[in-house]
Formats: sequence, structure tokens, C-alpha cells
Amino acid sequence: MSRETERSRSAQPLMLCPNWDRDSWISWPEYVEKVASYICSLLELTSDSRILDLGCGRGRITSTIARQLNVATPVEGIDPASIIAHAVDSAQVSFKQIDALTYLSVVDASSYDAIIFKQTYHCISSDERPALLEHVFRCLKPSGTCLIMIMPYELTCPMFRRAEEVFFEEQLSIDSIIVEASRAGLGTAVHQFSYPVSISKRNYLSLIESRFMSHLRLLSDRELREGLAELDRFLKSDTVMFEDRLECLICRKLA
Repeated sequence: MSRETERSRSAQPLMLCPNWDRDSWISWPEYVEKVASYICSLLELTSDSRILDLGCGRGRITSTIARQLNVATPVEGIDPASIIAHAVDSAQVSFKQIDALTYLSVVDASSYDAIIFKQTYHCISSDERPALLEHVFRCLKPSGTCLIMIMPYELTCPMFRRAEEVFFEEQLSIDSIIVEASRAGLGTAVHQFSYPVSISKRNYLSLIESRFMSHLRLLSDRELREGLAELDRFLKSDTVMFEDRLECLICRKLA
């Protein structure tokens, strides 16, 4: 990975992909409900849990977790991008525009039962991740958990060849994150979330064209244009179907 790419990630993590959760299955109400329920179950969250969502975007999943649990204390959602100004209006969630490292550096020790990275950990530069995980460890309560959800190293959605190459160059492996978490003193366990996607070919190609996934932002206009033509030829049906999978790393604070 180039140093230039790392710098751009550090400066504007989620601005690399402003459309990442817009008009895709990630915004579908059924998906939001399912992933929120999965997180609550996996982390054994209750109404009394103190929860922080790092990189919450528009806050759909954040607010759904808060509603499903009927939390006693508002869930905190932070994001460095201006997109958070359009976050869901909910009395059960407290939103703030700020980056994760700056925020956690001033949070009191043992503040949270759970800290969540839902497809945002890869946006943090490699230079910042060690310090960030040290703060995660400090800010978790004893036996608290951090959940890191990332796309698997093998893409499960249809993609053209050049985009796959860039994805493999950029994507963090779950094994590398386990090493980083272990160095911060966190015990780890891996789980998997899966969601069946059925979307029209037209809408799927439109999502690709909008560069809704972060690695697509690194392609030239020509690469994207040629890739769309390649994918259009490859997809024979008017409906695109696949399993959207996420690797889910539970990082537990060891007493």
C-alpha cells in the first residue's frame, strides 16, 4: 500500500467513499434490522450497555441498535465526515462529528461495554491503528468487547477484474487485525455475518458506477468505465444475487 493512500485515509477516512451506504442493500431496512440484531446478540448487549459506534455514518445501524435494546443511556455515534449532519434523529443516540483517535484520547477509562467498527476499521491509517486500539483497550470496561466488522478477503459480490486487483491490494486481512488487537492486549474470536442480496442488474451497475465501495474510489475513470462494460457482459441475468458476508472479529478486554 502506498504512503499516499495511507495519508489520504488518515486525513479523510470516510470521505473516500461518500456513497458507501446510499441506495445499496446496506441501507435496506431489512438489512439494517438484521445486522443490528446480530450485533446485539453477538456482543450480548442489554438495555444497560454503554455503546460507542466508531464511523457511524448516517447512524441507521446505531439508532436501530439503540431502539432494539431500548437503551437506558444513549448510544454514542461518531464520524469524522460531514455525513453525520444527516444522521437519524433519535433521542436514544448521541452523534458527534470527530475522528475516533481524537475522541477516544479524551474518554475516561472503562467507559464502554462495547465499541463497534462496522466496516470502518480499514479507513484508519496503519500508523494510527496501534494507538487507536490502545485507547479502545483503555476505554473498555473489564471484559468489555470491541467488534470489528470487515469484508472478507475474497469478494462475494460480482466485480470486474481490475477492481478485484485493487481490492486485494488494499483490503486488510482478518489475520493482520488479530495481530494488531493481540498487541493491544485484546483477546480475539472470529465470527461471520451473512445477508442474501437480490438486486436488479441495472441498480447494481449503478452502484458500481457511483464507486459505492472504497476501493472503487482508487480507480481511474477509464478503469471504471471499462470495468463496467466487462461486468455488464459477465452478468447474464437481470437480477444479481449473492451472499454479502462480513468477517466479525470480537476483541475482548482481558481482565
